[in-house]
Amino acid sequence: MGQDKSYETIKELVFDIIRRTKGVVDYETVTAEVKRHFPKSRWQKAHWTWYRTQIRGKNGRYRNLFSKEVRANLALGKRVRTIKSVLRDILENIPRGFMFDSHFVIQRMIKNHSDAYIRFVARYAKGKEPTLNAHQRIGQEIKKFDGRIIEKQKKDSWSENIHGNASSCALWKRI
Repeated sequence: MGQDKSYETIKELVFDIIRRTKGVVDYETVTAEVKRHFPKSRWQKAHWTWYRTQIRGKNGRYRNLFSKEVRANLALGKRVRTIKSVLRDILENIPRGFMFDSHFVIQRMIKNHSDAYIRFVARYAKGKEPTLNAHQRIGQEIKKFDGRIIEKQKKDSWSENIHGNASSCALWKRI
């Protein structure tokens, strides 16, 4: 999750991840962070399940430490798709060697992952250009896959955005 903060306990780390993501987080993401900060940990799915139960359960030990929204998101579990997992699905389904642009990815998000798209872009609904701001943020999220499953090209693409207007955006190659 990119934070270089140090944690004294796994509980402190897990709570921080849950707060930062507002509960829209999955076992795999939490596990990667636990392993990064506590490499000798015996962390397993049962631990994640216990934390989720203690936060969202009616009589959960940590219920009052988290908002209703966070508890609801945790309750949805895998049904809430993170932007990272949605983008990974889209990018991995592009055949290797093919070129594509950010507009294509955004169109796939809207068509096949509309709930995740709406949850993500809702965070950027304020300001003068909310669509542009949100789509630039999606572009930044796509860039996180650069060098792993995609490769940014030196030139941009000229294609139609969701408003039907031609504009430039990043050009990528599936590797």
